[in-house]
Amino acid sequence: MKNLLLALVCAWFAGVSSVAVAQCDASNWQSYYPDMAGCALHGANLYGANLYDANLTDADLIEADLIDADLEGANLSGAYLSYANLSGADLSYAYLLYADLFEADLIDADLEGANLSGADLSWADLSYANLTGADLLGAYLNFAALYEANLTEAYLWGTDLEGANLYGANLSGACLEYVNNFTQTDYYGTPILEGCVGAGECAYEDSNEDGYDDVSYAAGVDSVTPEDGIGQSDVDAAYASGYTAGESSVTPEDGIGQSDVDAAYSAGYTAGESSVTPEDGIGQSDVDAAYEAGAASVNIGDINNDGILDVLDPVALVSLIIAAQGK
Repeated sequence: MKNLLLALVCAWFAGVSSVAVAQCDASNWQSYYPDMAGCALHGANLYGANLYDANLTDADLIEADLIDADLEGANLSGAYLSYANLSGADLSYAYLLYADLFEADLIDADLEGANLSGADLSWADLSYANLTGADLLGAYLNFAALYEANLTEAYLWGTDLEGANLYGANLSGACLEYVNNFTQTDYYGTPILEGCVGAGECAYEDSNEDGYDDVSYAAGVDSVTPEDGIGQSDVDAAYASGYTAGESSVTPEDGIGQSDVDAAYSAGYTAGESSVTPEDGIGQSDVDAAYEAGAASVNIGDINNDGILDVLDPVALVSLIIAAQGK
């Protein structure tokens, strides 16, 4: 009995363990579809597989065979697809954010409307691929082959195109603002080099086909008018008028303006000294006259007070001295 119970317990643990370690892989992926997140499909043969709208986030698809596979709308964000063969695969409107597609084969693949933001496509072969309206924001396309690829209205803001082969690629309306290492000239169509806004959209009008937005930044500022209808020109005119005429036009509440103050100051300062008279009624002119008269009336040499300065004055002075000593 003991042995039987022990065998049953061991069998139960074995079953639990097998469930715990079971995972999506090449032998059972169909039973997990469409929820195949993290599926281990390294080198798996998925030729022509129906993976429509599947969740393959973080899946290992390195060196997998996905030729002609249906991956429309599938989520492959963060998936490992380096060296995978996706030639002819349908990846339209699929999500491949930050996916690793290093040296992947995407020849003639359909990536219309796909989101490849931040994906590593360096050394990948995208010859003849359809990337119409695809979002390649910040993607790495270093040394990628885009021979005769269709990039019409694709969004490549901030991507790196170092060494990429764009021979015969269609860049009509593609947004290439802030693209790094864009020196290629053997493509056709007119890409947009500035004014791109929003993923996959470019706000521009390039009537002269020079690759730049016809509406400049300066013109844009001038064209902005607030809701109240007052534009920058109105503000500038009001400022100039107010600042220039402001000081002269200011009058305090009592009605006295700057001109009145200036006139009063001038009159007071200029005539002030001559108009001042002390409380006793004697003014400056009286003081000046008294000074002159007093100075003229003083004669310190006429000792005997006869009105004449002569030899009798010293004699009189000596007599006064002797008389003073006798006392």
